Amino acid sequence: MQREELPVMRTGLERIAVKARCEPKLRFTSLAHHIAKERIWMNLSQIPAKSAAGVDGQTVTEGKESFEEWVAVMLQSVHRQGYRAPEIRRVYIPKPGKQEMRPLGVPTVADRALQRSASQVLSAIYEQDFLSCSFGGRPGRGAHQALATLHERICGRKDRVGVGGGSQEFLWKLIVPGIRGSSHYGLTDAGSPATGATRGCGRSRIAGYRINQRSDSPNRASIE
Repeated sequence: MQREELPVMRTGLERIAVKARCEPKLRFTSLAHHIAKERIWMNLSQIPAKSAAGVDGQTVTEGKESFEEWVAVMLQSVHRQGYRAPEIRRVYIPKPGKQEMRPLGVPTVADRALQRSASQVLSAIYEQDFLSCSFGGRPGRGAHQALATLHERICGRKDRVGVGGGSQEFLWKLIVPGIRGSSHYGLTDAGSPATGATRGCGRSRIAGYRINQRSDSPNRASIE
C-alpha cells in the first residue's frame, strides 16, 4: 500500500512543533485529526513482522492484510473519544542468569500502531518542553546516552577533584534507581497501559487534560 501523504503528515507535525516551541503557554485543543489512516499505516509498517500477537491473535502480516477492514472503525472511535484499548496479553520471558521470569504486556497489533501514532503527535508538542539534559522516555534517547553525557561532563571539568576507587560505584547507585529501581507497576484507565506512553513534563499542553505525577511512584504519571 502506497501513501503519498507522508510528506504532508510530517509537515503537519513540524508546524505543531514550531507552534509549541514559539508559544510555550499555548494549549492545543484539536489534535485528533493528526491521527489519520496514513499515520496508522506508517506505524503499522514499522512494527517488526515477527512481533508477538496480542489477545486477538492477529499477527503483523494479518494486520496489514486486513488493514482496510479495521482502521476505519478504530479511527471513528478515536475521533469521537470513545476508543477503549483491548486487553493486554500477559506473557513471561526468562531473565538472563536467573530462574525467575519477567512479565511483559503485549498489546494487539492494531493498538500498537495507534499507540505509536498518538505518541508521535504528542511528542511533537512535549519535546519542545524538555531540556537537553533530559533523557528518560524520549525518542532516540535513553540510559546509555545519559551515562555517556554524565561521564563527559565529569571528565571534562577543569576543576574536577580526584575521587577514590568507589566513585563509580557511588555514581551507579545514584543513577540506577532512576533507570531500573522502581518496582511499582499499575494500570490506569487512560493513556497507554502497556507502554506507559503518558509521561509528565511539568505542565499540561493539551486542553482538557491534566498530567499528574503519581504520589505513590514519582517516576510514573497519570493523565486525567
